[in-house]
This record gives sequence, structure tokens and C-alpha cells, in this order.
Amino acid sequence: MSDTAKLALPLLSAAQAQKHVTVNEALARLDTITSAHLESAELSAPPPAPAEGDGYAVRTPGVAEWSARDGQVAFFLNGGWNFFSPPAGYAAWVADRAERMIFDGTTWRPTPIGPISSGAATTGALASADEPIVPGFGFSTTLSIPDRAIVLGVTARVMNDMTGPGLTGWRIGVDGAADRYGNAIGLVAGSSLVGVTGAPVSYYSATPLRIEPIGGGAFVGGSIRISVHYLELTPPSFP
Repeated sequence: MSDTAKLALPLLSAAQAQKHVTVNEALARLDTITSAHLESAELSAPPPAPAEGDGYAVRTPGVAEWSARDGQVAFFLNGGWNFFSPPAGYAAWVADRAERMIFDGTTWRPTPIGPISSGAATTGALASADEPIVPGFGFSTTLSIPDRAIVLGVTARVMNDMTGPGLTGWRIGVDGAADRYGNAIGLVAGSSLVGVTGAPVSYYSATPLRIEPIGGGAFVGGSIRISVHYLELTPPSFP
């Protein structure tokens, strides 16, 4: 056997010359694999300028130097690409998503709530965006609640003072339920909202949020940061 069974680390052979080369390669692979930190899980081709030690979960279908490496971890060492086939259950922090993801044996997915059964999973998810205030008497956000989302609540924070003559506050909801997630919220930077619903609300199409002024005036300026907290259901795999 020339490699270890689990992490495929190179082993020394009897009377091997330049043992330090093999040992250093094994340490470099071990450093990347066990750090459980990946730059991205969205790329199917190598990035143009990877840094030494950077790791990526190869998205299907892998191309170029990542061809036939779907789902594997590609990591850049000594000027070239090395690969690691993760076992089901391997988890890593994915930097460009700012979340922990898990490999289920076939694909990478956000860490589920509870077990994955036949590919089916329940996942806690988050959709966030910074929204400039649109002048006027209310507007729909560019951020949408995803289709088939089961929403637990919406949080928000005022990033720049919300201004306008006569304003006393603002509310946030959706068309037909203007204050579902909050009412009479502060206008100054730093004001925040934790808008929980009495029970999770399901949405059956992508649905923007609605921001409206309170106090009889119109919006003039400002900005807010909004996050939608929801559950996402994934059906079983096929075949």
C-alpha cells in the first residue's frame, strides 16, 4: 500500500531516498484536508489564480483539470491540483457562501437539520441583501423570499438613516400583509427588527418583501439590510 486508506496520504517505502519529500507532501495534504475550509463549492473549472493550499468542492460537471472530479475536493499544492474524495458526512466551511456545507456521498449541500434520508433533507437557509430606500410611499424589495420557502421570520437593520418628511417609522411585510414581519420600526442607523411569525408561513412562488413608510410622509433616502430566515425541503434522489 502506497497511500493511507482514508485520506490518501503518501506513505514512506522501505529504504526510500529523500524521505522528506514524501513526508512534506503528506503534511501539506493533511493541512488542507483537515482544515475543513473551502473557498467555494460553485466552480466547475479551476480558478485563474489560486493560492497555495486553497481548496474547492468541484461542482458538476468538472471541466479542464477538474474533469471527472465531480464532488471531489480540489486543492492547489506545489503549483498543481491535487484531489481528495471526501466520504459521506465530510463537512467544511465554504468561504464564498459563509456557511458550513456537507458532502452526502454525491453532492455538496448546506448542513441539514437532522439526517439525510435517500437524498431528502431539511435545511435551515438564509437569504440576505442590502436594499436602498426607494423614494415614495412604499416599494418592493429586490430580495425575494424563495419559491417553496417555509419562512420562520425576517430580520433587518437600518444601515443609513431612513429619511422623509413626516416619517415616524416603517413597516415590512408582503403584498396583502403589509406589517407581517414588523411595524413602527425605528428610522435611525442601527435600528433593528426581529420579525418572527406566530407560525411558519409557506410561499409558493418567489415573493418580494414590501417596505412602507409610517406617519403620512414619503421615503426620501436611506438603506436597510434584510435577511429572510427559512426552511428548505429537498426531495429524495432519483434513481
